[in-house]
Amino acid sequence: MWTAATGGSQPLKNACGTPLGGYDGSCLDLASWPAIAGDHSCSPENLRKDVVGSAWIMDVSRVAADLRRDLAAAKNENIRLDAWALSNLRLEQVDRDYSNRAAANSAHFLLPRTEDDLGAYLARAISTATEPNAMGLFLHYHLAALGLAARWREHPDDTALAAQALATESFALHFIEDSFSAGHVAGSWGSVAERKGTHDYYCEAGLDGSTWAGTLQTQKGDAHMRPVRLGHLQPVAQCLEAPFREERGFVLLARDQPDDALIQPGRHRIGIDIGDEPVLVTAFEEAFELVGSFTHDGSGSSHAARVTGAAPVT
Repeated sequence: MWTAATGGSQPLKNACGTPLGGYDGSCLDLASWPAIAGDHSCSPENLRKDVVGSAWIMDVSRVAADLRRDLAAAKNENIRLDAWALSNLRLEQVDRDYSNRAAANSAHFLLPRTEDDLGAYLARAISTATEPNAMGLFLHYHLAALGLAARWREHPDDTALAAQALATESFALHFIEDSFSAGHVAGSWGSVAERKGTHDYYCEAGLDGSTWAGTLQTQKGDAHMRPVRLGHLQPVAQCLEAPFREERGFVLLARDQPDDALIQPGRHRIGIDIGDEPVLVTAFEEAFELVGSFTHDGSGSSHAARVTGAAPVT
């Protein structure tokens, strides 16, 4: 799909030739799209049409590559914090809308957990009565991406459709990353300065909580990856393989159903209809097993994919 989305008769500018390979900031690989989504673009269409092929996004890529090197070379926590802060200032310089997006980013935070039932939490996350939140947006974009991928499988020469599916899934991955960052669990209340301070504090200091299975864990975030968690990472290919496997437990929407991005046919089921082809839908619980977990602090596991939305401190 990466080759179809970025190649063809009109190759996508700035794209790496393979899904992996942009660590030095010289090109944009598949892993960079979720990082750009949400923070440096406003929608999947904006991401694929206006951002990933632009000149300024390569400046963003180079800032990210420099931060990666600076964090790896940091001898102590103070140097790490300075590198993190400097990278944010540099991003302000190369992306003129960076602060404007950050000022209206409450949707990147988790909905507070008030129940111990995962299905009920997910239903509340996507309810029209609930403000946009990271978990609700993950479900929205991930299920939409599955529908687009199913259509692309029938039309593998459609490069625009392949790019649309990847851009949509990139937004889903961005919000699932937010769900594992302590700074996005703590809350989004107060002024912009208060939200920024709260976010940065908990990303650095960590936040104790528990998974839906009851396992205690400490989350950190952003530039505060802990080396002990590196062993839990899944290869990208393994993480991205699951959404395109067999149709496990899926049901099919009728073509004449309402053209809503998200619909709720039952208590534990969620579906999408993009107004064209019938789209596969999956149970809430299965949705978390269909995508690998990518996190701001670099942690991830097959179990984490099932317990996304772990609660704030208990």
